[in-house]
Amino acid sequence: MGPPPPTRAPETPTKAPEVPAVAPETPEPEPSPPDDATPDVGPILIPFDPDPPARWETYCTHRRLVVTGVGMDDQLSATLDLPDPGTIDELRVQVTLKARADTEDAARNAAHIVLSANGRDYFVQAPTSVSQFSRGSTDWNLAYEIEVPPGSVVSATIHPVGSGKIGAESLVAYAWRRTPERWSTVGETVNHSIHYHGDRSFITLPLKLSPSQVDRDVVVRAVVADNNPDDRALYLRATAGEVETELSFASPNRGNNLDIREVILRDVAAGTEELYATLESPQGGDSAILRGVWAEIRCTEAVPTPLPTGTPAATSTPAGTLAPTRVVPRTVEPAPTATPTALPAPVKTGTPAPIQAPAPIVAPTPQTVETVPPMPMPLSLPGITMTVTLTPQGSYGVGSYLPGRGA
Repeated sequence: MGPPPPTRAPETPTKAPEVPAVAPETPEPEPSPPDDATPDVGPILIPFDPDPPARWETYCTHRRLVVTGVGMDDQLSATLDLPDPGTIDELRVQVTLKARADTEDAARNAAHIVLSANGRDYFVQAPTSVSQFSRGSTDWNLAYEIEVPPGSVVSATIHPVGSGKIGAESLVAYAWRRTPERWSTVGETVNHSIHYHGDRSFITLPLKLSPSQVDRDVVVRAVVADNNPDDRALYLRATAGEVETELSFASPNRGNNLDIREVILRDVAAGTEELYATLESPQGGDSAILRGVWAEIRCTEAVPTPLPTGTPAATSTPAGTLAPTRVVPRTVEPAPTATPTALPAPVKTGTPAPIQAPAPIVAPTPQTVETVPPMPMPLSLPGITMTVTLTPQGSYGVGSYLPGRGA
């Protein structure tokens, strides 16, 4: 037998050295802000006070009021594009809504508005005006208005406050644009509702037209909100002197319950200075809210010709101011006074002297005296009528102030 095979030692498996695990780093906790720190909730908005309702009175200026708007239909935001922003001199933005509240104070605090114009935000906390929809109603009409720098885009966002019900109505831009023509304008923004309860409901606003010596056409426009798209009618009526015209409309022409309507009074007689604009809901008509009304006249009368060389030019007077009145005295020669001829003194003698007939009184030579009749000189400016009367003594009287808006 041969020798046994050699015994081989078993192989010992080679094991890789174990790498100790590295514990993850625990981030240090951030320091807590102090108790009185203000949390970062985004950009800070500075509250702006609303402007009062607008009242416009211009007389033959190279500016025209152009109004555009969009209905919001209960949406809490809206945007308006304004073409040709370079022609805009002034811009007023109006946001309107309805709120349901038990009191007027609660309605005033029902919403905040953020207006954006020309890259800037305006935080408006309080409305410009509040009116009750009808007596005893818990529905209130709110209008927020503010003047902003002219720009190509304006937008508005409504932020409800509390649990009250809010109904967004409209975003309207009132832009004064430069024009080559001259225009006279009178009007205002308002916040007044009419409703169909009862036989009829209406509101009439008086407007003061500028004086004119020729017949002219007058265009009357109105912004009307809350007009539902149905067949219930509303009337826009305008009256000036003997001329009256009326427009009946139902569905809103700007969508989402908003209208911008106009009527034209043709050939209003010269000298007519009173105009009445009426929004009416007839029996069975719709409810609506009047938000703005204005009258516009294109100035077509000839511009006064230049004075001859060497003649002093008149001082121009800005619209809405009264130029000082210069009274030119008129010289009147007094009539000559007749001098009576004295009678001869009596002769005292024993015998009465014969009575002599008195010498005849020579009548004065007739003189031509200039008689100056009173000359009424009406001076009219927007909202003011004044009469100056010249008399031979140079005195004058001033008439009474007539209230109203002039244009």
